[in-house]
Amino acid sequence: METRMETVSVAHGKELIAAGVNLWQNSTQFLKDNIPAASRYVVVSDTNVWRLHGPRVLAGLRAVGVEPLLTTIEPGEASKTRATKERLEDWMLEHACTRDTCLIAVGGGVVGDLVGFVAATYMRGIPVVQVPTTLLAMVDSSIGGKTAVDTEAGKNLIGAFHHPAVVFIDTSFLKTLPLRELSNGMAEVIKTAAIRDRALFELLENNPDAVLDRDEALLQQIVVRAAGIKAHVVSIDERESGLRCILNWGHTIGHAIEALVAPQLLHGECVSIGMVLESHIALKLGQLGSSLSLGRIVRCLQAYKLPIHLPAGLSIDDLLRLMQVDKKNAQGQIRCVMLRSIGSCLEHPLPVPREVFRQVLSPQVSVEPVSGGVTGTITVPGSKSISNRVLPLAALASGECRIRGLLHADDTSVMLDALRQLGATFAWEDDGAVLHIVGAGGTFVNTDAAKPIFLGNAGTASRFLTTMATLLPDGAAVVLTGSPRLKERPIKDLTDALLGNGCKLRFVEKPGCFPVEVSGGGLPGGEISLSATVSSQFVSSILLSAPYARQPVTLRLKDGAVSRPFIDMTVQLMRQFGIAVQEIDRDTFFVPQGVYRNPPQFTVECDASSASYPLALAAITGGRVTVDSIGSASVQGDAQFYTVLEKMGCAVSQSETSTTVCGPAAGQPLRALRVDMSAMTDTFMTVAVLAAVADGTSVIHNIANQRVKECNRIFAMVEQLSKLGVNARETADGLEIEGCAGHLERLRPAEIACYNDHRIAMSFAVLAARVPGIVITDKQCVDKTYPEFWTDLEARFAVRLLAPPSVSKPPTLTADPHAAAEGVDTLSVVIVGMRGSGKSTMSAAVARILGWHFIDLDDAFSQHVGEPIGAFVGRHGWPAMRDRELDVLRETLFGHRRRTIIATGGGIVETPAAVALLQAYPGLVVQLTRDASDVEAYLASDTSRANLGEPPAAVWARRKPLYRAASKYEFVLPRGECDWPQAERAMARFVADLLRPPPLPPSSPGAAPSFFLSLTVPTMHHPVIRTAALFEGVAAVELRVDLLESDDHDFIKEQVCVLRRHTSLPIIYTLRSKTQGGAFSGDEQAYLSLLRLGLRTGCRLIDLEACWSASGLAAFLEQPRRAAIIGSMHNFAEPPTEQLLRNMFNTSYLGGQADIVKVVGMARSIDDTLLLQRVASSVSFKRPLISICAGDKGKLSRVLNGFLTPVTHPLLPVAAAPGQLSVSEIMHLRAALSFDHRHDADQQPAQQSSGSAQFYLFGSPISLSPSPLLHNTAFAALRLPYRYELFPTLEVEAAAARLKEAATLGGSVTIPHKQAIVPYLDELSTEAAAMGAVNTVIKLPDGRLRGDNTDWLAIHNMLDDLRRSAGLSLRTGLVIGAGGTAHAACYALMRLGVRFSVYNRTAAKAQELSAKYGGTPLAEWPADTADSWRPDVVISTVPPASELRLPAHLWHPGMAVVELVYTPRETLLVRQAREFGRCHVIEGIELLLAQGAAQFALWTGREAPRADMVRALLHDWHGGVLAASPPRTFV
Repeated sequence: METRMETVSVAHGKELIAAGVNLWQNSTQFLKDNIPAASRYVVVSDTNVWRLHGPRVLAGLRAVGVEPLLTTIEPGEASKTRATKERLEDWMLEHACTRDTCLIAVGGGVVGDLVGFVAATYMRGIPVVQVPTTLLAMVDSSIGGKTAVDTEAGKNLIGAFHHPAVVFIDTSFLKTLPLRELSNGMAEVIKTAAIRDRALFELLENNPDAVLDRDEALLQQIVVRAAGIKAHVVSIDERESGLRCILNWGHTIGHAIEALVAPQLLHGECVSIGMVLESHIALKLGQLGSSLSLGRIVRCLQAYKLPIHLPAGLSIDDLLRLMQVDKKNAQGQIRCVMLRSIGSCLEHPLPVPREVFRQVLSPQVSVEPVSGGVTGTITVPGSKSISNRVLPLAALASGECRIRGLLHADDTSVMLDALRQLGATFAWEDDGAVLHIVGAGGTFVNTDAAKPIFLGNAGTASRFLTTMATLLPDGAAVVLTGSPRLKERPIKDLTDALLGNGCKLRFVEKPGCFPVEVSGGGLPGGEISLSATVSSQFVSSILLSAPYARQPVTLRLKDGAVSRPFIDMTVQLMRQFGIAVQEIDRDTFFVPQGVYRNPPQFTVECDASSASYPLALAAITGGRVTVDSIGSASVQGDAQFYTVLEKMGCAVSQSETSTTVCGPAAGQPLRALRVDMSAMTDTFMTVAVLAAVADGTSVIHNIANQRVKECNRIFAMVEQLSKLGVNARETADGLEIEGCAGHLERLRPAEIACYNDHRIAMSFAVLAARVPGIVITDKQCVDKTYPEFWTDLEARFAVRLLAPPSVSKPPTLTADPHAAAEGVDTLSVVIVGMRGSGKSTMSAAVARILGWHFIDLDDAFSQHVGEPIGAFVGRHGWPAMRDRELDVLRETLFGHRRRTIIATGGGIVETPAAVALLQAYPGLVVQLTRDASDVEAYLASDTSRANLGEPPAAVWARRKPLYRAASKYEFVLPRGECDWPQAERAMARFVADLLRPPPLPPSSPGAAPSFFLSLTVPTMHHPVIRTAALFEGVAAVELRVDLLESDDHDFIKEQVCVLRRHTSLPIIYTLRSKTQGGAFSGDEQAYLSLLRLGLRTGCRLIDLEACWSASGLAAFLEQPRRAAIIGSMHNFAEPPTEQLLRNMFNTSYLGGQADIVKVVGMARSIDDTLLLQRVASSVSFKRPLISICAGDKGKLSRVLNGFLTPVTHPLLPVAAAPGQLSVSEIMHLRAALSFDHRHDADQQPAQQSSGSAQFYLFGSPISLSPSPLLHNTAFAALRLPYRYELFPTLEVEAAAARLKEAATLGGSVTIPHKQAIVPYLDELSTEAAAMGAVNTVIKLPDGRLRGDNTDWLAIHNMLDDLRRSAGLSLRTGLVIGAGGTAHAACYALMRLGVRFSVYNRTAAKAQELSAKYGGTPLAEWPADTADSWRPDVVISTVPPASELRLPAHLWHPGMAVVELVYTPRETLLVRQAREFGRCHVIEGIELLLAQGAAQFALWTGREAPRADMVRALLHDWHGGVLAASPPRTFV
């Protein structure tokens, strides 16, 4: 290509910019001519750039007689330091470089900044030439003379202004620039255009594909214009004292983000997010004139593959702290550049109130309730439904169309991006208000065949494009994919219809779900049969593409269609584009062949669904609101929403183009109603929140398809309304809501989960206008259809928005005893799996162990139809059985939403609608997998089941992918499983673990050190795994998947299962790649596939290496999960430097999505360890850190690291990493160094005080208690620096005072204080609150006192163990006594599902206790009769002095006796049991050990060394009195 050089002068001739394509090799004489004083040239580059461009640079210089000196630096920000500058200067001095030397910087911003600073100071200043090789450097850092290096305190803090003599911009260097780096630079170009050049912005927004494809002429034009703007600004304000500040638009917030997440996000990516957020600020402050400008900026950034949302998990306080030191600030105020419109901004930054920053930065928002009626007139955004139909219609048509009123939101952006990739061409006009689209006449071309079309969570676009993609040329294909939620949304009915018509489709992951590969060649046409009971969009999808089929289409709907108004809309719009669809009957459509014709102009009417929110605001507040551009002439079914409000008591009116609603007068509540919302399904959520404050019970029905939208909307509304105290119930096709009749005091504050669903967020915002304390937890999800929603609330209706304070929830000191344990998910659990896998047996056992209800769907089916399944199949056939089975599944899921284990039939997955229902189910769906040969052998022996008509192996092969599609988790039984009680316990623990948040040990500076064991055996069948001592002293166990003997998925699933059999510790699932020091050598796709297996098998912590691509990591992190993420980086190759370590920490942070951050370097000296500790202590994000150095010289780092240090064990064949120590070795070293864990943050020696214990037993009498022996033994075994002592007192105030002392870390509570201590505590666990009794106090890191109860847990677990191991029946029980410990006994029996009675000599107390826990009071012993009641378990909680004797007729063989008193060891009840001789006895000393071990875990976050504790009790308590006849569980 011929070189065309353009030049721009900067700063009154101090700097000259030369730009062109292939400029370097043709114009280096220009460089030499413009630096006549230079006689020597020094080229500085980085090693990566020089490898790519070095020969070309040298050739260009040699062509004009220049033979330069050359030196390179390492690439990356870590080289931009004073030390590198010093080395470079020393190198130049060694080579006798003098003042006639010219430096040439070849590279990106790091090289340019560093070399420019050297030039500024070397011999008081020498000339420098900037040769930028990245787009970012070309348009930004190379121009203007700002040079600098980084320091520990921050970026660019040491530097100088030193203009380059020439900036040599050769855009051909960009050919080798990675796409992400090109997009990174485009952020600065977009910034420059937005603040200064409207025409350049229009050029950018209309040509993203050409730019990203590196069109040479277009790139040169863009670079020259952007560089020229910066040159002009710098010329006016050379020293950044005025106008030059505008170049920092987006940088106030962007730089703060970059400081927290670099290098995971690049500079331009952070600025991109900053531009969006600072535009929101300008809009909020009234500086940005139109939200259309914001929409254009967002669309433009997205078109160039740039992020627009703040990374999850960033602290607003951290961001504000970093923004506080921004150079634009003045007088303590944070200032921002204010955009006014596209191409224009204020020339001086304005101060921004901190509250405004908080509102914009916060992912949450709360609405302040209004005091009067909301009034106003508004035009809401364009219709999503019409926009998403008009866009493909116009793209498929012939001719040109200018579309006005198009919705500017996520969904339409997704559709536009997809159509662009399929070859559509369009441009924005009239400041983004008009889209000019040129139709393709039905001919699509995939512009990038290797690139999937990513559709986010846009259901409409995904379904329409599935059929449209068949119109690609024969031989072409495209993969349609999207977010994890889109991958769960069903498309099987649509794809079945297309496959049946002869189209070529392939499911990439799960059958019937995205991603799907669609091959071109055209839609065959003719007769097409389609099921549309799930979504009307399937119908519209085929209708829209049907005119281009190879023959006319007759579309027949099976069983009718849902959401009929949307089909009518599609037909009406097709008619406007020239194709008349004939409706033969209600369910048959004939579409002739033809070509759509674009109308010259088309106006999209406002979105009727979005209009429902301002209209509902008028209804709920008693105000008056008019929505323009939506009236009786609308084609949208939701335009009839106003009729629902009329039925609820509002005054309404509607013209052809507007709708007005007046709410009831003050004091008059809305009326409840029964309403069929099938014609306006998208507004049912708006009606639901109004029903919450209405008078009476509202019934919303005929909306069953809303379960497969952005989320299961019916379930979501019931759940979130229930949080507010609203009584809401899910029905088969809708929901019922009992309103509070305007008595808002009956409702309570709540945080509303939005499920990434825009309509949930906006609906609850309406309710929040009346109900105080509602927090919307995901405000940005409204961007999907109504990005201006929050702005409109404030600007149009004067509704005040607030940023919710990020504080902990207040403690709850009272609770329903039947409530779930704290943090536990109580949604019912569904078990799926192959016939004969043991679903019914295992599910029943899980239900029994958890104390939940159990439903076998096969039994429920038989009850439903009144005969066994086999008989029904014999009379009606399998299809009828599957249809009826689906009904039973629906009824069961809706009718048993909580605390139920549901075992399905093996063939439930044969019904696509059932799979869709299970995919949409928000609770756990677990696949139970048994080895195929075991299943086959079992089925061969069972003749009672209905014949499947084919071999089990064939059934399994067909169903295997369907089970996976229907479930998110999988529990695997080992081959040849025969220990069913153990299997049942393992599966119960598997389910129970997943119902709770991942258990993490304490990570505060005051917490004890914690560890995880790194396993290095090739199989979990290795004998060492069966050794209990292997797992002592650690909080988790790491399964190193890369070290296993096979990476086969089924093999790995079995390994997880076997490991669970031998330890209850949480599993850390780790696949360490070779580049990170491990053995895995596969690619990213294989890595992420194996990591997803860790999620599926229920591992509680997943080690996610942060070295993989940003897109791959983002895709993994988007998945729903119940595991904590350890973001990890390992670097054993490079010597650790401060910048390298900071980059590793920031990268491992995963943009805020890591729950734990792990950084591992290689220590070459002890200084490396100390450097790592110093950097770790200075990171700004709030996450638990694992920071260690490998190697012998890094062992100290393992001693200093306080949280989840990886350890080995002497029993293991090899350590997982060089320098890895055991728990014992680390604790020995800590003891030798006198480290007290409470001072780990500063690593100071412990303060030993002889008279001060750290844990106490409070109560009286306690002198004979073995608790000090138990706990001090455990502390010593794990080398923890604690003491446990007695604190005998009858005064609860004295106990509370000692607990509050700084040296006290917690304590045990016994009689008489278990209930009296409660008012002195700051918070209680749910269990303790339910009982109103505490036996354990934990001091939290902030000094607050938390009460818990382990008495009930000990009783519960020991009885449960007897039930499993000895077959103890636990149907009926008896509790003797009514004191504090009796509460624990009753609670344990209640959680076990036991029907129990309470006997106490004071009848009133027995009645009170029974009423609380659902027991039966006994005023006297039952009479001895033939049918008299006999308890399966008796629990005595009374003191031995009571001499209470159990009547002889209540004794029976196989019962259990539990004695809570441990001294004397043999109470009267125990003696009776020994004499009876045919019962199980649990002694008080056994319970003491069990509850003490649980206390130990609560205090330390580590598993108690039970073996040591048992030995101490056997041999050291009371002179070894227990050793002669140890209790059962001590043996």
